[in-house]
Amino acid sequence: MRLIARFVPLACLTLAVGCGDAPEAIGTTAPGTTTTDGTTSLVLDSSTSEGTSTGGLDSTTTEASTTTSGDSTAASSDSTGVSDDVDGDGYPAPEDCDDTDPAVHPDAAERCNGIDDDCNPATGEDGVVSVDGQGSFPTISAAVSASSPGSEVRVCAGVYAEHVTIAHDLSLLAQHDAAVTTIDGGGAGGPTVAVTAGEVQITGFTITGGSSIGQGGGIGITGSELVTVTACVVTGNVSSDGAGIYTYLGAQLALEQTTISDNIGGIGGGLAMNGDGFMASLSVTDCTISGNFADESGGAMVLFEVPTVQIEGTTIVDNDSLDGGGLTLGGSVVTLTASTVQRNTASNQGGGLLLYPGVGELASVDSDWGTGADDNTPQDVAVVGVGTWSGYGAGATFVCDVTGCS
Repeated sequence: MRLIARFVPLACLTLAVGCGDAPEAIGTTAPGTTTTDGTTSLVLDSSTSEGTSTGGLDSTTTEASTTTSGDSTAASSDSTGVSDDVDGDGYPAPEDCDDTDPAVHPDAAERCNGIDDDCNPATGEDGVVSVDGQGSFPTISAAVSASSPGSEVRVCAGVYAEHVTIAHDLSLLAQHDAAVTTIDGGGAGGPTVAVTAGEVQITGFTITGGSSIGQGGGIGITGSELVTVTACVVTGNVSSDGAGIYTYLGAQLALEQTTISDNIGGIGGGLAMNGDGFMASLSVTDCTISGNFADESGGAMVLFEVPTVQIEGTTIVDNDSLDGGGLTLGGSVVTLTASTVQRNTASNQGGGLLLYPGVGELASVDSDWGTGADDNTPQDVAVVGVGTWSGYGAGATFVCDVTGCS
């Protein structure tokens, strides 16, 4: 809009006395034109919308103009200079440290996701459990109960004093690793982690404090779908069967980069598998099974009726039992590849391996059975009712079945 005032002599502008009428707005006459009464007009031009104010008086056209530069950006600020709340969570940037995620703001609860959800670096995630990246649960059991088949339950660092039961497809994952994430059953009440159904992955935990009669100590598996245990430490558990890990009737178990140590059982100090002779399977890859004890047999592991067993790159050392200080096999077929079986002790027979009569065999491929101080005691292999074999040492490749070893 143009505001036009009548020309006023400079002296009048200076002295503001004796110079006629005050300026009168008369329309939108162009700069420097003459009005109908013959006077020269002064045009105040404020029609531009550019922002930066540049006032001035033109001696030829007597035009004073006002210009504004710098377009306003509605997405970044309002007239008060406060940024908009882009993600609609009630907190604009910079107060909101991530204004693209409505779950991140100063009043948000921390989730177990490696993100500063509450915009406070001093607030940690220790002791927090989340389901599929959402929620903050105080216990693993509460998160598992709230999960759906196929969910991921992510657990941040801490010691969780509880027993956990999993009954559907699930990934139970530690945000960090077994050194800082522990599930402790407290020494009573059954296995610390029980898997009753579903295809389950358990990754990155120390599992301890489990105790039972016949159901396993650290992990008890009674379902028949695949359970994969990765980068875990199963230690300090007690059970009459499978103090470290126990499976029953047709379970499928995969152990990867896992340590099973210092568990005490009746049968199977580290691991006991009761298969059905048809579906059950076991794979052990890059694991350590050490320092376990069994009153009866299978200090490291006892495998009954497991038709397919693959053990590769695994260390089985310093386990102890009445019979079969390392391995006890009955009706199971085992391939042991590039592994170590050393310093296992049996009070009776089969320091490294005890093989019961019936159907079953062990094939050792390029594995180290120890010599001297690292040898198994009282012998490497005993086949019940057939005989004993010793002196296999490093790089040993041989087969033992119910008729003996060759």
